[in-house]
Amino acid sequence: MTRTRVIPACFTVAVAGVLAAVVRVLIRPAAALPRWDLLGCLALTVAGLVGALVCLRRGPVPRAEGAGSSRFWWPARNYGWSVAGVWAAVVPVGLFLYGALAYSPEAARITEADGGIRAVSVRKVLSAEYVRRKHSGYYEVVARVAVPFEAGTRSERAAFTSERRTERGDRVWALFAPASADLGVLVDSDRDALRAKAGKGRCRTAPVTVRSVEVVEGSTKGHQGVVSRWLRPVLRLDGAGGERLDVLLDPVIDPSQLSREVNALPARLYWEQRAVEHPGPLRARAMVVLEGQRCLRGDLTAGRAPDRPEGTAVPATASLPGGDRLRAIRTYPAWDPALHAEGLWWVMSGVLALGVVAFGVGRWVSFALGVVAFGVLFIARLTMNDSRTRYLKGFLPEAEPCGGR
Repeated sequence: MTRTRVIPACFTVAVAGVLAAVVRVLIRPAAALPRWDLLGCLALTVAGLVGALVCLRRGPVPRAEGAGSSRFWWPARNYGWSVAGVWAAVVPVGLFLYGALAYSPEAARITEADGGIRAVSVRKVLSAEYVRRKHSGYYEVVARVAVPFEAGTRSERAAFTSERRTERGDRVWALFAPASADLGVLVDSDRDALRAKAGKGRCRTAPVTVRSVEVVEGSTKGHQGVVSRWLRPVLRLDGAGGERLDVLLDPVIDPSQLSREVNALPARLYWEQRAVEHPGPLRARAMVVLEGQRCLRGDLTAGRAPDRPEGTAVPATASLPGGDRLRAIRTYPAWDPALHAEGLWWVMSGVLALGVVAFGVGRWVSFALGVVAFGVLFIARLTMNDSRTRYLKGFLPEAEPCGGR
């Protein structure tokens, strides 16, 4: 390979290292320092740049005979591309700094001591200063909050930010270990900010056995009080201690085929440890890993104390399992006429609408047909979801036996 090709290849390796660092931060925003994953990405970038410098130090790269030409290159564009490149570099640099600084060792120590996040009450506001920004603002608050440790409720001084004025009796989020008051407490008005400081919480695992695969119907109440109903396959599990657990699966899973694949099989259940601020039923992201490294992702649900597994804690910086060894169980075929045919007809109608535009039908008619071609994609999606819902209804206990699709 000539130096003419080696130098672009080295720059490609350097850019790949930067993109890998961005992906790692997006997947795992906070983790214990040192961040070896980010250092590995930077090492790849440095290796690419060093390779390019070594080639350049050997002298100018030989040029082909005569001057080259390209319609994508023009001297007047050099300044614009340079400025755009500088601004684009803000994104990876900012994400890298966030990934390196978001983790809080104090929060990790509290989490490792069986700490959790729960709502606490503000006893007294010591100070509240409004910080104005260009288009918004926030309050920098110093207050005393009531923290319920096992040894008794203590009044702790805490500093945090809030988007609204904080008053006595307001509820804020606190990360603390009830049995370890000496570790202190971290307070914030944003629960997700505390989760990020703790490395996104802790994962737990326990052995289970698949009891059955069924379909359940439920409802979700939105922020504005709008109730939406849903149908989802559910994996019924039995814990080693007699717990009854449910893992809600994605609606694209075929319950009949999955039942034949996993019924009565032993498995390993992983779930993200739930903060302790809600004493009600458990709901957490989960993964079930079966023999052959086959896995299913879903939402773990369990009732109150008797049905909650204790499990074994996974290190605080770990999330649900991942990696190339795991293989997600896929049941529905890639294309099923009963589920996708009607939606594909809608997509076909959108393509035909664009075909009419190509014949020349006027500006406004073309614009209207373009809107139609874009809108039918949403209709196709809704149609396929409706087909899947009708299929799942056949598995409800009160429904008649499903004879097929």
